[in-house]
Amino acid sequence: MAFKDAISKLGDSVKKTADNIAEKSSDIALISKLNKSIKEEEDKISKGLLEIGKNVYQNYVSGKEAVDLKSTCDSITQMHKKINNFKEQIEKIKAESKNKNSKVSN
Repeated sequence: MAFKDAISKLGDSVKKTADNIAEKSSDIALISKLNKSIKEEEDKISKGLLEIGKNVYQNYVSGKEAVDLKSTCDSITQMHKKINNFKEQIEKIKAESKNKNSKVSN
């Protein structure tokens, strides 16, 4: 009977470990996806800032008045908000993962 209990406990332990690995893999995949989204938004911001700079300089050189850049600036502000949201999601996932790990350890 003791052998059967030991095998059962071993099986439970293996299952918990496999479940934990699956959760970690899922968390890592989600964090990677969010980091990719952050990079994409940062690239869009760089392009928007470059567009603003080119417009300002072209208008300066040609002696024209400044172009309305409000829509571009608004887009960049929205991109920064998205990035902050993605970063918050990453921190939440990491915190939840850390809490799960401490519960598994106990």
